[in-house]
Amino acid sequence: MSFDIKQVGQEVHRRFVGVHLNTDKVKPVHIANGLFRTLLGRTASTELLYRFVLYRGRNGKSRPGHSNESIVTELGALGALDQEVVPRRVEALRMALHGLLAADDGVFFGGFDSYSAGHESFVSRDRVGQEAGEFVGRWLRQIHSPLCRSVENALKDDNDVITQLCRPLTNKEFRTWESEHELSEIECAASLVGKKAQPIWKGMEKAAATLSRHLDSHPDKLLRLRRAALFAGVVVFRHIMCLESYYSESNAPCPIVLDCGNRSKSTLTDASRQSFARALQSIVRFYGWAFADVLRKEYRPVDLMKLQWPVLGKYDNGAKLSWKLAKTKAKKSRNYLPCGEVVFDALATQTNADPTRYFRALGRRIGLLHPPNAPRYLARQDLMELFLMCAIDPGETIGVTELLARLWDRFGIIVGGIARDEQVLLEHRIQIWDRDNLRRNAAMFSDDISRLGFATQLADSVLRVTIGGGKS
Repeated sequence: MSFDIKQVGQEVHRRFVGVHLNTDKVKPVHIANGLFRTLLGRTASTELLYRFVLYRGRNGKSRPGHSNESIVTELGALGALDQEVVPRRVEALRMALHGLLAADDGVFFGGFDSYSAGHESFVSRDRVGQEAGEFVGRWLRQIHSPLCRSVENALKDDNDVITQLCRPLTNKEFRTWESEHELSEIECAASLVGKKAQPIWKGMEKAAATLSRHLDSHPDKLLRLRRAALFAGVVVFRHIMCLESYYSESNAPCPIVLDCGNRSKSTLTDASRQSFARALQSIVRFYGWAFADVLRKEYRPVDLMKLQWPVLGKYDNGAKLSWKLAKTKAKKSRNYLPCGEVVFDALATQTNADPTRYFRALGRRIGLLHPPNAPRYLARQDLMELFLMCAIDPGETIGVTELLARLWDRFGIIVGGIARDEQVLLEHRIQIWDRDNLRRNAAMFSDDISRLGFATQLADSVLRVTIGGGKS
C-alpha cells in the first residue's frame, strides 16, 4: 500500500504550524489582505474594481467583461458615469489605476489584492498566500491587542484620494469572513498565548501594543496599514523560526543577529549568515520530526514497513531507495524520524516550494534578508523604523542599551552591546564573531538610528533615543 504525501504535509501544517508554508510567492500584499479581513470579520465585493483595473492581460488582449466598451456600458447602467465622459478618458483612468493598485503585483487574472489602497471596500476573498495574515489576525484577536482597533479604524476611514476615486467601483455590501481554523487548534497554541506563552511571544504582544500607540497618532492612514502589515510579516517570520522550540524543550528560538555593518565586511556579517543558517537547520529538523509524528500516529510499525513510496515525479527512483533505507533505520531504532526526514526531503525536492523557500522569500520581501544568494539579517530602513516603533512609546526617551534589551525581548534581535549577547550566540553555536565586532556593530546601529533622526548625542556622551508620536 502507498500513502498520500501531500495529505501528510497538510496534516503537519494543520496540527503543528497553523500556516501552509507551501509557496515562495508570499508577499506583504497577501499578508495584509489576510490580516485585514480577519480583523474586520468581513470582505467586500471587488469584482467591478478588479475588472476595471485589469484592462488587459500580458498578451495585450482583454478577457470578457474587461474590455473598455463593456466597462463603460456597465458604469453607465449603474449611473456612475457622467454623459460627457468619453471612453478614451475611462481607458486612461483604468491604466492609471492599474499602475497604482497593482504596484505590488497583487492584481492578476483570477484575483485582486492591493497594498496601495487602504479601505475595507478593497479587502477581498482572494486565496493566494493569505494564510499568514489570517494567522497573525487570529493571534491579535486572541490576545485582545489594541493593534486590532488601530487597523479596523484605519480600514473604515474613507478620507483618502484613492478610496474616493474608486468609490463608483466599490459597494457597501459585505460578506462575513471566518477563518477556516482557530489558533487553539494547533498544538503549539499554548506557546503563543496565555500564561505558558514563550517569552518571544509575550515580547511581540508588547511590541504590537506599542506599535498601535504610534499608529493611532499618525495622520497617514495608508502608512498605518502598511506598518501593521509589515509587523504581521515579522511575526510570521519569527513564528517559523520558533517552530522547533515549540515541540522541543531543549531548544530556544534562534536569534536574529542583525548586521549593521554593511559598509564593510566583518566577522559580524559571518555571524549573521550563520544565525540564518541555524534557523534553516532548525526548520528542517522540525519538519523531519513533524512528518515522523504524523506517520507514527497513522501507521503502526508493522504497517509502516509495508508502505510503498508514492509516485511523485522524476526523482522517484532516488526517493524510493531513500525510503527503503529509512524504513530499515526506523525498524532498527524503533524511531519514525528517518522516514519523516525522507518525506520532507522529497517534498522539498519535488514540489514548487517548501517551508525553507517560503522562509527565504518572506524574509526578503519584508526587508530583513539580503542578499539573495548568501543572505544575512540586514534590516531595510522601513523595517528598522518599525522595530523602533515597536520598542519605544510615542514621546518616550530611553538609552541605547535599554533599546537593545527591548529589541531582544520583543523580537529576539541581537545587535551587540549587551553582555548576554555573547552567551546567546554561544548557546546557538554561532561562533564566527569577536567582542570588538559586536561593539562595533552596536556603534553602527547607533549611527544608523541617529541618521534616521531617532537618536541624539547628549553632553554626557550618552545616546538617547526618542520616537515622537506620528514619526514615520
